[in-house]
Amino acid sequence: MAKGLRDGVKVAVTGGTGFIGGYLVEELRSRGHDVVCLARPSSRLQALEALGVQTVAGDLDDANALALLVAGCQVVFHLAALSDEGRYPEQAFWQANVEGTRNLSLASIKAGVELFVFCSTVDVLGPTPANGLDERAPYQPETKYARTKAEAEKLVKALCAPTKTRYCILRPSIVCGPRDSSNRKNIFKALSRGGFVVFGNGKNKFDLVDVRDLVRGMASVPGNRAACNQTFILSGQEKPALRSYLQAIAVALGKKARLLFLPVFVAYLLAYPMSFIARLLPGFPRMGVNTVRYFTTPHVYSSSKAERLLGYKPVIPFQQALNDTVRWDMERDLL
Repeated sequence: MAKGLRDGVKVAVTGGTGFIGGYLVEELRSRGHDVVCLARPSSRLQALEALGVQTVAGDLDDANALALLVAGCQVVFHLAALSDEGRYPEQAFWQANVEGTRNLSLASIKAGVELFVFCSTVDVLGPTPANGLDERAPYQPETKYARTKAEAEKLVKALCAPTKTRYCILRPSIVCGPRDSSNRKNIFKALSRGGFVVFGNGKNKFDLVDVRDLVRGMASVPGNRAACNQTFILSGQEKPALRSYLQAIAVALGKKARLLFLPVFVAYLLAYPMSFIARLLPGFPRMGVNTVRYFTTPHVYSSSKAERLLGYKPVIPFQQALNDTVRWDMERDLL
């Protein structure tokens, strides 16, 4: 990688209109990088335009758009992905997350991009033991999203290895912060309006990272030789138990946490019929077996490698992240 690449890099970003991508673009621009984003014609571009970001209309299946996107770029950040488990079949996930990554990787290699940064997920490792996992753990994906992200990771490594294009794979843990519009918003709404059902005792720990800490870590990759051909977990400062996480949301909302604890075996018994009904009735609450397993197992990951090699240092406490998220939502009447 060229010396001094950290300053004034031209960077291509996919997913720049999304939650994490929007923050990443802001961070890259604040560091003086020129940024160009791939965006669908239907996307809202006002935030990107206000930052002086160039956009290319198209998607990950559009070879011409991808060639235009990466032309003249030294670094590519690939964040765009399909993640909604309930709405799409496995094939749609494969097309978006694996074939889309293949298309962008090949376009980047052909254009002579120096570094391809792929945003994956800790979910490729699956649930963890209580003391957590790091990058050395084997793949154990359990969902369509995680399975296709794992395959995309392998693909990026295989495609870049024989070329001059280096890769860096980043695996964020559970991302939170203002502007988050994910399904986790349903937890906020439930605690705001009534309560929340907890499967088991709620003592299993979760790894939360504030999006602002995350993108600072991501933006530190360009120019860092230690990042080349490496995989990094970017996790949070704290690993709260599920019940502590829910209580912290209630504090942010100014509410008392009303939690109903449901035995795990009962949750599994309910999951099968509810999953079947949800397929028949749009809008019916989704609670499949994967949901029960996710909320009853630990999700703890170590970012010590990123801290050592990238200088990554998450500093925002999860209570502050939740407070800021709730404040942002309330200012826009989203809760």
